[in-house]
Amino acid sequence: MLDWIKAIIHKKTHRRQNREQMLVTFRKKYVHFKILLDSNSQLLNIISDMEEKLRGGTPFGLTYVRSLSVRVLFYAGRMIQSFEGMTGKSLPELHAILDDIYNRFKNEDEPSNVPATRELILPYSRIDKSLELSVGGKNANLGEIRNQVHLPVPAGFAITTQAFRQFIDSKDLVDKIKKIKEKLDIITPESILHVSQSIEAMLVAADMPSDIEADITQALHDMALETGQSEQDMKVALRSSAVGEDSEYSFAGQYLSVMNVPYGNVITEYKRVLASLFSERAITYRQHMGIPFEEAAMSVACIEMVTSTVSGVMYSRHPFSRLKNEVIIHAIWGLGSYVVDGVISPDSYILSRDTPPALIEKSISNKPFCLTPDNNGYLSEQPVKESLRLAPCLSEAQAVQLAEYGLKLETHFGQAQDIEWAIDPQGRIIILQSRPLHENMLGSDGPCQLKEIIPGYDLLIESGSIACPGVGCGQAHLVRSEADLIDFPNGGVLVAQRSYPQYVLVMQKAQAIVTDSGSLTGHMASLSREFKVPALLNTRNATSRIQPGEEITVDALSGRVYRGRVHELLNDTCDSGGFIRNTPVYTILRRRADWIIPLNLVDPKSADFRAKNCRTIHDIMRFLHERSYGEIFSISDRATDHLNATARLNAPLLLDLYIIDLGGGIHEQAVENRTITVDQIQSPPFLALLRGMLRKEFRNNEPRPIDLGGFFSVMTRQLVSPPNLDTERFGDKSYAIISNKYVNFSSRVGYHYSILDAYCGKTATKNYVHFQFKGGAADDVRRHRRARSIQRILEHLGFMVETIGDRVTARYAKDDAAVIEDKLDYIGRLLMYSRQMDMLMKTEESVVCLADQFLEGNYMLSRQSTEEKTC
Repeated sequence: MLDWIKAIIHKKTHRRQNREQMLVTFRKKYVHFKILLDSNSQLLNIISDMEEKLRGGTPFGLTYVRSLSVRVLFYAGRMIQSFEGMTGKSLPELHAILDDIYNRFKNEDEPSNVPATRELILPYSRIDKSLELSVGGKNANLGEIRNQVHLPVPAGFAITTQAFRQFIDSKDLVDKIKKIKEKLDIITPESILHVSQSIEAMLVAADMPSDIEADITQALHDMALETGQSEQDMKVALRSSAVGEDSEYSFAGQYLSVMNVPYGNVITEYKRVLASLFSERAITYRQHMGIPFEEAAMSVACIEMVTSTVSGVMYSRHPFSRLKNEVIIHAIWGLGSYVVDGVISPDSYILSRDTPPALIEKSISNKPFCLTPDNNGYLSEQPVKESLRLAPCLSEAQAVQLAEYGLKLETHFGQAQDIEWAIDPQGRIIILQSRPLHENMLGSDGPCQLKEIIPGYDLLIESGSIACPGVGCGQAHLVRSEADLIDFPNGGVLVAQRSYPQYVLVMQKAQAIVTDSGSLTGHMASLSREFKVPALLNTRNATSRIQPGEEITVDALSGRVYRGRVHELLNDTCDSGGFIRNTPVYTILRRRADWIIPLNLVDPKSADFRAKNCRTIHDIMRFLHERSYGEIFSISDRATDHLNATARLNAPLLLDLYIIDLGGGIHEQAVENRTITVDQIQSPPFLALLRGMLRKEFRNNEPRPIDLGGFFSVMTRQLVSPPNLDTERFGDKSYAIISNKYVNFSSRVGYHYSILDAYCGKTATKNYVHFQFKGGAADDVRRHRRARSIQRILEHLGFMVETIGDRVTARYAKDDAAVIEDKLDYIGRLLMYSRQMDMLMKTEESVVCLADQFLEGNYMLSRQSTEEKTC
């Protein structure tokens, strides 16, 4: 008897140890699986963005193409590594394919990123655009303006990128920087701040090599002779001129410039400007644009300090309306920093682009204080004389001359320009900077038609200056300090007093930006256009009128802010035209898309569905995504006795659904079963989803109404289009990974593909629903209508929604378990409802009609209901 008891105890102990070991193994593999799914999702987002760019309506540059390529290769490589981590097997075929695509992209890129000179100092008399890799965008443009356009610029010289590289190499700083950057998590502002502060402090503390310091000292001596000043009395401005800055991407306000620097402080301030290459704003900007660390190099402009009486910014063309054939000038008293930083609302002058330009309109603002050079060095804020506060900064003649300069610079550089200028005490106009104007056009035929005030909603802001056009909706988040940026929520609307460029830290999260002050020509306005965040500035009282946490809709087409969600605005779209399709950069993107987007592996059951047959990034994604689920289920097959894992759900669903239980997701009595029923499921979030999918309306066998145009659209696309994500019919299997609080559901229903990831527990702050929907068999027009109809439904249900082409991404978070379950129920209904929406999307009215039917609880799509609704 004792031996029998010992045997039982031993057996139970052995089984418990096996179970624990299997749990550890499975969870480790599941971590790799989650990383693979995340990478797949990121790649799908990139592909959607590429498809949107290839429609030709959105401007982009070579840096976008290169950064996109880096991201694609990174996530594809991460998918391969994750799959290898799951299986313990290498995939040399996929590595070879990825290497081949990498080499193709590399050969297309610029042949060299090596600076054109190894000199440490270059005077402006020797600088033009050909030296941009050595002196950065700002210096190259100033040299070009001086030597080719022959307009006045300050005296000065460039401290080259060679000096920067020599500085960081001499102190072994490169490896130290890379080591610190390993701690970077670009999603977490706290991580960015920590990394930034560590690197900046290290650079500022490092000693400057003697040869660099000697060359700078000599150049300062030469500049003093040129300007007729003594070295001790001379003040200079040290301005960042990083590689890439003021060229294809603006880096507006992301790097440091120091004004009115005394001779004895130049070396110290030079190091501070170099260190700003790693400011939290600059790191965020580069990561978003996909610019690798190896390509980040800082040159510095050391220029004569212009004691300006008036200064400002000029756009040689309107930044987002092609119908407005205008030059825009903003001006303030003193130095121009208060314009670009949004501190003072400037005077505004609008001139025609005629020869000569004519003043069309001017608006004079109250300018109570200004920024001026201090006699002891650096800057101080001074009150403006009462008589000048409401006086115009510019005469009409000065405004016309500025506009002539702007048009001349546009002609020389071949595109619209964003120009900083100053007027010295002698009345001479001096160009301080000229860079490409980053436009965000609403359309080739002009802006979308501006709306009248939408009735039925509280109007919080009646007028503001539009910095970036568009419409955004979300909860208001008041930003007063850097700490408020750290806590900024996904999908929030940033509300602040001033329009600081520091807001770049959260522009990837923000639905819109609203500020009390600021101007169209400020740094933050430029950044909002690059990040495509609707922005409304100079509203005067947004921070007092808008309550933190309340949901608002920002109409940055008409300059208004409404309380609540204004569906009439959010459902509108603008046709952005095709003005970029004939450019060389579009051709490059089109070529790269051929190695990224096409899908050749369409049938998982085919003998050709093998790694060696992958030819594109999309093939790699499809292969690994399909095989990863097979790997997860092969693990569960071996672990059925230990992990409550099972295979198939027996339920009246129009899909083949397989399940794996991470623990607590199914009833213990179903442990040995290879097939389970709904009543054996214990996972609340999964049950909620199934509740919606199993509604009796979706079991009705009545034929759906078929619009013949929609039917033939589907059939024609299947017959004539090459296989890709949009047209393939996904495999028969769908998958659910569940626990007592979690569900990850990958669904293939018809030609549609959706991914749901949700957590539903007792702690509301941990709960969330993430949902993505893409695919379809109809033409682009019908699929895009369907996406907008789904967007309308989800927004009505309280989700934060983003739609790009036919891809819909929705998020809902931080609510009670009962609310999360209700949202999942609706997602289940929507999955079944959307099966034949493509065919029914015959007109624009269908977008609203089918969404309204769903929201009214009519899921049948019966002939009678659709005819009554005139869909």
